[in-house]
Amino acid sequence: GSSDDRELAKYERWVQELRAKDALSRSLLEERTDAFQRETAEWEDRQKALEDLFEQLKGDETLDVSALTGDGADLLVQASIEEADDRQSRDSFRMTATLDTRGNRVSVKNLKYNQERMLDE
Repeated sequence: GSSDDRELAKYERWVQELRAKDALSRSLLEERTDAFQRETAEWEDRQKALEDLFEQLKGDETLDVSALTGDGADLLVQASIEEADDRQSRDSFRMTATLDTRGNRVSVKNLKYNQERMLDE
């Protein structure tokens, strides 16, 4: 009867609400997964750049100074060490990184911050 119809309509509304919540949850999960994958790819690119930089620094004495050259022309900056301003040493900085499954976005942001800090030295 009428009571059964109301009960059935109530359950159908519940099912519709649950399906809507499920669709929203899936959408948010996909969005967060995509964002995390983009952040991770960017972090890997930055890590590769750091590794290349350190390899150049460890390499022979003819360090590639391409950042100081224009379009392959003469060096833009030509100064001897005697002409340089006195420098102040900074505290040594050691970058450590851990990725756990909780708060991956925070971990990636911390790693990026650590890389930027290391590069600034």
